[in-house]
Order: sequence, then structure tokens, then C-alpha cells
Amino acid sequence: MDLQLTPSARVEPAPERTAFDDSVLIAKVMTLVFPFLGPGVSLLDIVTAPSRGKRFTDWCEGFRLHFNELSQKVAANT
Repeated sequence: MDLQLTPSARVEPAPERTAFDDSVLIAKVMTLVFPFLGPGVSLLDIVTAPSRGKRFTDWCEGFRLHFNELSQKVAANT
């Protein structure tokens, strides 16, 4: 049994961190030095977390769909 994957059946790499993700991380670290920034940074993190997490959630859903498709192909070949 030799199952060949076409390029369209390959899963995209997991999303990488963006410059904005790094900026939020740096801002969080800055709150250790400047505690008065804490509430603003926390609010920024809370407001932007859903959109930043959506990239990974979308990637996981794509991975799930590709995995299910591959599982069906394997099941059909056995």
C-alpha cells in the first residue's frame, strides 16, 4: 500500500508569531519595570487575544480537515 500525497493535501505550517504578538509580549515585560502600564497592557491583551488566537484556531481546523481526509483515504485503501 503506497499512499501518495498531492501538494494540495499537505497541511500548511503552523502560524508563526507576528510582530504584534511580540509587541504585546514586550509590553507585558515592560509592566514589570513600569507597573502603572499594567492595566493598559492587560486591556490590550484581552481585546486583541481573540483575533491573535484565531490564526491558530483556523490552522487547527484546517489540520483536522486534512487529517480526516487522509484517514478516509487510508481507510479506503485497506
